[in-house]
Amino acid sequence: MQKILLSCLMVILCLACAVAAQDSASSAPSNDAIRKILVDRLGSRQDSIGIVVGIIEPAGRRVVAYGSGDRNDVRPLDGDSVFEIGSITKVFTSLILADMAHRGEVALTDPLAKYLPGSIRRIPIFTIP
Repeated sequence: MQKILLSCLMVILCLACAVAAQDSASSAPSNDAIRKILVDRLGSRQDSIGIVVGIIEPAGRRVVAYGSGDRNDVRPLDGDSVFEIGSITKVFTSLILADMAHRGEVALTDPLAKYLPGSIRRIPIFTIP
């Protein structure tokens, strides 16, 4: 299951990088072009099941899906499909934090409490040896 999730996430990352690398004046690939990429990359792999790609662009948001969520459930995926992503969230969180720091939106030396709501800031933190 982890191999499947990792494969799906790697495809998402590759597509996101490809879209981000395009000139900002141009639009993202069409839904059909993205679906073709997904079919080409995942269609022949035995360990792949399906993937959902979300695209955010100035014109709005789009969702392109391919495959099903489970080998035993052939219902097609859509924008409401839920995936278990597990430990990979640390990678995405660190990339987003690095990008925000690069743009000057956050400082890596700031205390975490600066970015938390007041109710959470007051929660005591204990370290147990």
